[in-house]
Amino acid sequence: MKHADDNTRNSFLKTIGEVVDWIYAAGESAKIDEFERRLKECKAVGEPIKKRYIFYSTVEDSFKRFADLTQHIQ
Repeated sequence: MKHADDNTRNSFLKTIGEVVDWIYAAGESAKIDEFERRLKECKAVGEPIKKRYIFYSTVEDSFKRFADLTQHIQ
């Protein structure tokens, strides 16, 4: 997968699973600070993956548009 290597993906999925389990257990009575801390942990790994996904899903189209414009200019 070009968005995340196996170790990163597995670690991220494990973290998400732990957070979901926590939400339905101790999270029901937790303070907002704990929710924010756990969200920050998930975002630390998830945001770079999201950015790479967006890059890889748009880069080919960008190159094609560039080639089309180059052809048009010539």
